[in-house]
Amino acid sequence: YQSLDAKFIKNREATFFFKAAGDSMVPTLFPGEILVVDRSLTHFDRRVCIVVWNHELICKRVFLRPDHVILRSDNRKYQDIQVNDPECAFVWGVVVARAGEVH
Repeated sequence: YQSLDAKFIKNREATFFFKAAGDSMVPTLFPGEILVVDRSLTHFDRRVCIVVWNHELICKRVFLRPDHVILRSDNRKYQDIQVNDPECAFVWGVVVARAGEVH
């Protein structure tokens, strides 16, 4: 027996689960996978994160720059989103693990 809590959850009160949708993060994440998201983490440069952008939750890789933030899909068919106004987007949590497709 292996406890998934012990393996993936470092902070129970700040850990949430999402089901991935869409193909913007393929080949890193696939539709239907369960994402384990930790809201307590503050280091998110270059990490896959859940981001609030235009009042929606999206999953993107975050790149911090001195004067802006880039939200990037791992699927190259999608263009980067450049965020110049910090009021327009914020990191909701960091994806720390994923589980295979759930039916």
